[in-house]
Amino acid sequence: MLNSNPLEFIYSNEDPATYLHYDGTRTTPDLPLASRDINEHTRRKITNDPASGHKAVIASKIIDDPGSGHKPVREIIDDPGSGHKPVTAQ
Repeated sequence: MLNSNPLEFIYSNEDPATYLHYDGTRTTPDLPLASRDINEHTRRKITNDPASGHKAVIASKIIDDPGSGHKPVREIIDDPGSGHKPVTAQ
């Protein structure tokens, strides 16, 4: 089944920078995407790793489960410095 929904950024200008450059400047190269139909239910959290110039980005999708309310069902951890993105399902 092909998803034809357009993709949207999960991003806010208030988010802290996720990459510290060698010269001390900071940027946010991490721009997670979600399809328009689930974008409003997707949350983004930036973790702090003081030992690294990179901060992992955790994007989770919230679904409505009538039995237990809203809960994250999947987390995607994006570590821009490692080149891989482990996914943890809950």
